[in-house]
Amino acid sequence: MARGRGAQCQASTPGIQATLEAGGPAPALDAEAGAGARFVPTEKLCEGCKVVRSLVEFTQLSSTVDGHHYLCRACVTERAAARMGCKVDAKSV
Repeated sequence: MARGRGAQCQASTPGIQATLEAGGPAPALDAEAGAGARFVPTEKLCEGCKVVRSLVEFTQLSSTVDGHHYLCRACVTERAAARMGCKVDAKSV
């Protein structure tokens, strides 16, 4: 088994490696971190609609690891409307 930080990082980021091998865009890196740059996600999977969306479409939630809610804004609005018995137009979200 390989030792050192490089081996550990490679094993912990199989999704990034697969994206790069498939010719996808390089992941964003935190520019302020310098030599110890870390991966900064720009997209997230919504647990409600199961669609990968931009982080802009998620509200911030400091109690989570990534700092964003697990549901996109559209799903939050849809669930709130269902709870209150209202109808929501998808275009207004």
